This record gives sequence, C-alpha cells and structure tokens, in this order.
Amino acid sequence: MAMFIFFVLVYWYRHFRGDRANKSESYSLLVYYFLLSFPVILGFVYFLRLQTYVIMIEVALNSMGIFFVAMQMLFSVPAIFRY
Repeated sequence: MAMFIFFVLVYWYRHFRGDRANKSESYSLLVYYFLLSFPVILGFVYFLRLQTYVIMIEVALNSMGIFFVAMQMLFSVPAIFRY
C-alpha cells in the first residue's frame, strides 16, 4: 500500500510539474518533468512484473501507463530543446 501511495504522489507531482513547464515554457521544469518520468515508469514496471499476484486488467492498465509515459517523454525531448 505504501508503494502505491508513493507512486500516486510521484505521478501527481510529475503531472503538476509538466503542466507548469508547458504553461511557462520553462526549460528547467521540463527537464525535471522528464527526469520524474523514470520513477513513474519504474512504478508501472513494479506493479506489472514485480508483484506476487497480477491480474490481467492490471497488465493492460500498467502496459498502457508505460506506453503513455514513454510517449510523453518522447514528445518532451523536442520541447526541451525548443525552450
């Protein structure tokens, strides 16, 4: 349960920083957003592969989560160089 709460807090903070970085076009906030993506992906991997018992809906949801975070990282790289 503690891992889930930590994951939700990091994911929320990453989303908040990304929103602020996009609105202010701040280079440093966007880099921070990019770096926070790695713990979020590790959280998804933990819930996907490292748990003792995983049901199929969790596999689908965590796989989509990894995909969307990876796509956000991919699209944030050009934005970092643009700002």
